[in-house]
Amino acid sequence: MPSPSRTLSSSRPLQLALTHLGISFGLLAAVVIVLLVVSPNEPTWVLILFVVVAASYAVAGLVAWGRRPSNRMGMLMTAGGFAWLLAALVNTAITPLVAAGTVIATVPVAVIVHLLHAFPSGRLRGRTSKAVVAAAYVVTVVLQAPLYLFTVIPGPEGCSPSPTVPTCCSSGGAPRRWRGPW
Repeated sequence: MPSPSRTLSSSRPLQLALTHLGISFGLLAAVVIVLLVVSPNEPTWVLILFVVVAASYAVAGLVAWGRRPSNRMGMLMTAGGFAWLLAALVNTAITPLVAAGTVIATVPVAVIVHLLHAFPSGRLRGRTSKAVVAAAYVVTVVLQAPLYLFTVIPGPEGCSPSPTVPTCCSSGGAPRRWRGPW
């Protein structure tokens, strides 16, 4: 049986890494909240719920990862928190971030499928589970490509939508409409 001092010293780098990951998530969440608040979208509280869901995944994942480092559920939940946070970028007013959010928008669904198949050990068991999870990621990223590559975002009143010029308004702002994570 390892001594308590040896166990504490061996887990210290992991705890430090998880602390840094948590701080990074918090800073990224704060930036996303600011971007969502200043964007002219639907009610802000609806958009902030994306960040709340992301934070619940990330915090639960970081706690689980710190308590059981050998179990991969914490790592998956933390990745799910980051996926939800990046999916919220689709509701910002900055066109490149909207594009990134559109690409990532359905990835949280694949992460949930992965979590369900990996529960409770954090590892996929059997070829069927691995195939279903791989298919979930392919469907949510690759098969969504026509959606984010060829969809024209309609502009506001008086603006003609253009796939090459997403900021067609006289104010220079991007055409806005609320988009969910899927």
